[in-house]
Amino acid sequence: MEKEVKKTCSFYVSEYHLVTMLLPYIKQKIDEKAIIKTILEENIEENMEKLVKNINLETNCKNEILSINWKSFQAYNFPNIEKALENGKITNIIISGKYDYVEMINKTIENYIENSYINYKIVINNCYDVTDLKTNINEILERHDKILNTSGEQNIELILPNKKKVVKTN
Repeated sequence: MEKEVKKTCSFYVSEYHLVTMLLPYIKQKIDEKAIIKTILEENIEENMEKLVKNINLETNCKNEILSINWKSFQAYNFPNIEKALENGKITNIIISGKYDYVEMINKTIENYIENSYINYKIVINNCYDVTDLKTNINEILERHDKILNTSGEQNIELILPNKKKVVKTN
């Protein structure tokens, strides 16, 4: 049984900053025919629509981006995880919000995967609202494989050369 979970992190100061940062990544994933799901604390649909309509993209790509669910939902209405994950296919899950929200959604996904008998390949993109005072950027960076910015996925060490990933041992 193959269960592979990779995590990227990113940081944003507003919903418009978030959609601006995500757009190049989303376009790349659409070009790769990737599965993209969202779990958002705040509704960013209007900001995404404004940005997509004002940039030069093929109509088909614009439609695919806008067909992704950019609406928020309350954590207690967390959708059935099985619907978000597809057996054996790489699923990109974009999670955005304040620290506690992102962490709670991650724990829910991790618990589900741990107790599941299905093959999963998941890339979790944790997007943290830095206006949230609980956000500890150094601690977050240590728990992620890469960082996502407008240039795409980057190794954390390339962005922050003095930051070395901590490998936890049991």
